[in-house]
Amino acid sequence: MEKKEYNTLIAVLGWEDRFYEGIKSDLESYSFQQLIILRYQECDDLTIKSRELIEDICVKNEIELKYLKISDLDTVDKWKVFDSYFSNEDNVGKKVLLEISTMPRDTIWSLLYFLNSLNISIDYIYHTPKSYNTDWLSKEPGKPRLLFKHSGISKLGIQTALIILTGFETERTKQLVHFFEPKLTYLGVQKGNQFNNEIRNAENHELIKGYTETKEFELDAYTDDNGYSSIKNQIDELKSNYNVIVASLGPKPASIAMYKAFLNNPEIALAYVPAKEFNKEYSSGIDTKIFGMFK
Repeated sequence: MEKKEYNTLIAVLGWEDRFYEGIKSDLESYSFQQLIILRYQECDDLTIKSRELIEDICVKNEIELKYLKISDLDTVDKWKVFDSYFSNEDNVGKKVLLEISTMPRDTIWSLLYFLNSLNISIDYIYHTPKSYNTDWLSKEPGKPRLLFKHSGISKLGIQTALIILTGFETERTKQLVHFFEPKLTYLGVQKGNQFNNEIRNAENHELIKGYTETKEFELDAYTDDNGYSSIKNQIDELKSNYNVIVASLGPKPASIAMYKAFLNNPEIALAYVPAKEFNKEYSSGIDTKIFGMFK
């Protein structure tokens, strides 16, 4: 079968199995001339083996490899790096594939912002792992941040509503609620019981009980719209009476849907929560592939 062709594949250097195995799988279905790897300085000790593997596969397949070094501790500089590089079509070409499997959600949104402004073709791919660590995934969530140029339009005199697409990092959900102190919080939960999903969703409710009024809604990040219609319905319900802040902690494809919802509702704000420490055994293996087209 003929491979779909792209100028550039963009990924974030990760230590999970699905970073290297995902890109290896991508090469079987897609061709690209260039691989841009975003390299977080804070994770350099975790990604030594990944760098060796990815450099070897690029040499064997005659793919140009470029690293862009960034830091999650300096958000201004990170934004400037993205602005400098991804605002120039000559650096990426007319067709880009985003490998979002190990990509932080704020990075997904930042890349969509810059690449979308170039009016180029953007597709994305996500590989689920076979399993997640059942002990912990991240520790010490930091101060929640609003994404640059995506902080919404606050209306004076009305209260805040928070929409969180929950995942398995319950402390990050709690951090969002404690920081923004919303009147109302909508928790978007992924359908099904994969990875003990239902049990972990219940943990999110218990952590924030008593701090905010809550409502739960379901979405499915693995459908064609990645949960867009469910997210849109909640925003439509809230935006007239609240300042709405949205955050995504669930499956990465839902982050794409959330960004599309933002583009149609620029008065809402996009928020994310950094973490100081990630489990070296965050996930294992590689399983289902999700492919989608942003535009």
